[in-house]
Amino acid sequence: MLRLKLLALTVVMSLIFVSAGFGGTIETGSPELGLSARTGSSAVGMTAPNFRLTDLNGRQVELNSLRGKVVIIDFWASWCGPCRYSISRLETLHREFKDKGLVVLAVNIEDPDDARAFLERNAFTFKVLSDADGRIAGAYGVEAIPTMFLIGADGRIIAHHVGAQSEETLRGDLAKAGIQRGRS
Repeated sequence: MLRLKLLALTVVMSLIFVSAGFGGTIETGSPELGLSARTGSSAVGMTAPNFRLTDLNGRQVELNSLRGKVVIIDFWASWCGPCRYSISRLETLHREFKDKGLVVLAVNIEDPDDARAFLERNAFTFKVLSDADGRIAGAYGVEAIPTMFLIGADGRIIAHHVGAQSEETLRGDLAKAGIQRGRS
């Protein structure tokens, strides 16, 4: 019972922390999307706000530097069961399509040490970025995790999902961006 209460408190505190939205770097002048879990589909067609975050190896990653590639941005945490399901699907797609222009950015919203501990037990090959203060998650209107955005090569949002998605759904989204089996 105590364990359940602690888990519930952790989830509530994490959601409060994420929704507070501080830290990370958003390009000056970039409007926040102002999305919520209820209205996120309205983001489709909008230009994704640029951001700069540090990966877990200390290297800076800027979204705009990836123009010309299709980018999946997935907001997640290691304590989130649906997130663990989701990132395993993203790993499959990343391995299959990274040579066809797909970049996966897994944006972790918890303490980087917790993320590292989780990643040491798993063999993920995509970039994991740290947004421990939730600023970028806030700019993208993330209210629940996992939340995923598919950004086209032109920088516009092609798809937005809240919650874990099937591999079939993600493949359909990638096909809309021109990435699928048998195509370059």
